[in-house]
Amino acid sequence: MQILAKLLVVTTMFFSTCLVRPEAVSGTSEVVGVSDGDTITVIDHAKNIRLKIRLATIDAPESNQAFGARSKQSLSELVYKKNVTLKSFGNDKYGRVIAEVFVDGKNINVEQIKRGLAWHYKHHEKQQTAAERLIYSKAQDFAKENRIGLWAESDPVPPWDFRKEKAEKTPKPTKYLFIR
Repeated sequence: MQILAKLLVVTTMFFSTCLVRPEAVSGTSEVVGVSDGDTITVIDHAKNIRLKIRLATIDAPESNQAFGARSKQSLSELVYKKNVTLKSFGNDKYGRVIAEVFVDGKNINVEQIKRGLAWHYKHHEKQQTAAERLIYSKAQDFAKENRIGLWAESDPVPPWDFRKEKAEKTPKPTKYLFIR
C-alpha cells in the first residue's frame, strides 16, 4: 500500500509538470529554438522552465512543403535569441502552449502572415476577438494582394490540405496472419 501511495505521488508530480497552465507563461521569455514557421521553444528564466510554443491562429507551411524553410527562417529572424512576451490561450493536444508572440510590442503571428509565410488559421479563429480576426484577415489580404511569399504562387496549398494529402498517401499498416 505504501508503494502505491508513493507511486501515485510521483506520477502526479510528473504529470503536473507536463501541462503548463496559461498563466505560467505570462511575462517575458527568451526564444532558444525555432522548430518551423509557427513553433518556437522558449525559456522562462523567472520560473526556470522550457516550453514549446505554437503560434496561435496561424498555420505555416510544413518543413517539407513549398515555403516551409523560408517560413522557419523568417520566424528565426524575428524571434531567435530575443526576449518575447506571450499571450497564452491554453495548451494544444500535444502539450504545447498556444500563444500570440510579441517582440517589442510587435505581434509576430501577424508579421508571419504579412510576410506571406503563414495563413490565418480560421479553424482556431474562435479564440480571437472580432478586432483580432480583422487584423489577421487584413494581414493575409495584404500579402495576397501584393503577391508576397507563398502568395506569389498561383495556387498555394494550405498546410492543413498538405498534411491531409500526405496522410492519405502514407500506406496504412497491414495486419498479417502467420500460420505455422
